Amino acid sequence: MTRIWDYSIETVHSVASVAEILRFYRRRKAPGVRRIGKAEVTKLVEARTFFVAREGKHGRIAGTVYFSAQGLKRSRSEFEMGGGLMAARHRRTGLVKCLGVCGLVAFRMSVQRSPTDPGTDVTIVGRVEQSNPSPVRRVLRGLGFRSVGVRRINPRSKRGLDRMPIGPDGRIVVSQYRFNETKLLDRIREAGAYRDSGVLGGSGKTVHVAIRELTVQDPLQDFLHGLRDQVARSHRANGR
Repeated sequence: MTRIWDYSIETVHSVASVAEILRFYRRRKAPGVRRIGKAEVTKLVEARTFFVAREGKHGRIAGTVYFSAQGLKRSRSEFEMGGGLMAARHRRTGLVKCLGVCGLVAFRMSVQRSPTDPGTDVTIVGRVEQSNPSPVRRVLRGLGFRSVGVRRINPRSKRGLDRMPIGPDGRIVVSQYRFNETKLLDRIREAGAYRDSGVLGGSGKTVHVAIRELTVQDPLQDFLHGLRDQVARSHRANGR
């Protein structure tokens, strides 16, 4: 019997979907959300770091999230978790948390890790413009991000920032969050639960997790074993 899915979560693999993504963003303009253009979305899609939730198995986009490289910070690769938008009618289903968890785990699994430093050579941040009224702060905390203070950003430092609210000092004020790597195993287990049960907590809506990194063989268990092996090697190297 074929299962009927209310939603699906997938990595965007084709640049043919860029136009659809841009339409989704245009319909949901908000003063505290940075607008991204075609070139940036295309780059994220080509890097396989753009994730969407869809209505049904192949329907319209219901929500989006992406991971964008920010460069090196003190020999650590930094990525921003951004573009978190969800159509209003889907926000009370548990789909926001599911998309965030699955996207975060799939992205984190794809990042090259140091053989002696298990997964801690990468920083994932989230930034929220202070006037943004959306519940994104609560979502970030629920995913394992912690507040690391406030930043003032030059609106000319990145495309699309110039249309966001600018303070008296000519800067955009954002609350910054950083993913706590000690929460990674919890997120991996949650992603596995979504994959195996196909059910969103609370609403009972069904979800098909179609992200390759979470479905081929059993990558979640492989990832857990790999982290444990790396921890053991790190401890041996440090004489613990």
